[in-house]
Amino acid sequence: MILKKRWLALIIPILWLGFTLESSGGVSPANSQLPSEPQSTTEPVQAWQFRAFGTEPFWGVNVTPTGIVYSTPAGTQAQFPAVQPLDAVGRPEDLVLFFNLGNSNSLTLIQNNCSDGMSDQAHAYQAIFVFENQVYQGCANPR
Repeated sequence: MILKKRWLALIIPILWLGFTLESSGGVSPANSQLPSEPQSTTEPVQAWQFRAFGTEPFWGVNVTPTGIVYSTPAGTQAQFPAVQPLDAVGRPEDLVLFFNLGNSNSLTLIQNNCSDGMSDQAHAYQAIFVFENQVYQGCANPR
């Protein structure tokens, strides 16, 4: 129960921000530093490598230094460029990772024990994947 409350305390502000920005037409580039699209940079992307996944519906996201790929067993697939994730201000670098994939798509990883609901395995991160205005919840592990 404590983990559930902790999970809700972390995710509700993130979702609220996303829905607030979406309903207000997004962030105005004139008065904000938040990009609406992933920004390409000449700096190398840190070699984050994760596998995020969820059940019912089944989905998976692979994060590699060369890109981020979403897929389902039904054959749905979307590819995104490698991006440097944002981390939580004032927190350890890998506690919360937010990957802005552009067009309101994102992957958020929160370092917290996670159960996929189908096995007895514990996973290192909780995952929230937003794709085409659908929110998917699951687990993730570093690769």
